[in-house]
Amino acid sequence: MTPVHRMLALVVVSAAIGPMAAQNYFQQRVDTRIQVTLDDVRHQLRAYEEFDYTNHSTQALDTIWVHLWANAYSGRGSALCR
Repeated sequence: MTPVHRMLALVVVSAAIGPMAAQNYFQQRVDTRIQVTLDDVRHQLRAYEEFDYTNHSTQALDTIWVHLWANAYSGRGSALCR
């Protein structure tokens, strides 16, 4: 086996072992249900939302942060409307 073949074999073996040594990948899951009605006379949305969160990681979560922007676009001067 030539030095080039040895180097190529080392690269192939490293590429095969590398993913096994890395941390396992996981994908969290969120199922969301949203019910919204529009009152176009009052220019209002009325909404109800619920979600199911599935933690696929190996670590337990002690906190889940949920950001709600209820009045984000309530007027032309609001931060998100600008």
